[in-house]
Amino acid sequence: MSKENNEKIVDEIIEYANNEIEKSKKKHVIILLSVLTGVFMVSVIFLLVFTFVGGFAKWFFFGMTAIITAILNVIWTLQNREAKWFRFCSLSFTVFTLCSFYAEAAHWILVEDWCYSAN
Repeated sequence: MSKENNEKIVDEIIEYANNEIEKSKKKHVIILLSVLTGVFMVSVIFLLVFTFVGGFAKWFFFGMTAIITAILNVIWTLQNREAKWFRFCSLSFTVFTLCSFYAEAAHWILVEDWCYSAN
C-alpha cells in the first residue's frame, strides 16, 4: 500500500467518524427535547394533581411514579448507564407518597372521619 492510499483511507475513516458524531449529536438533542417535554408534561400533571385532586389519587399517583422510576433505575443500571436522576426521582416520589398519605390520614382525623378505620 502506498502512502497516498493510506492517507486516503485515514481521511475516509475521519470523515466517517465525523458523520457518526454528527448523528450522535442529533440523537442526543432529540432525546434531550423528549426528556424536557416529558418533564413539562409531568409538571403540568403535578399541578393538576395538587390543585384539583386529593386523597387516594394523589398518593396513588406518587406511588406509581416512584415504582416506575425505580424500575427505570434498575433497567438503566443493568445497561451500565448513568441512572442518578432515576434514583433521585424514585426516592423523591417515595417521600411524596408518604407525605401525601400522611396528610390524607391527618385530614381524616381533623374532620373526624372514622369510617375508613372502622370495620
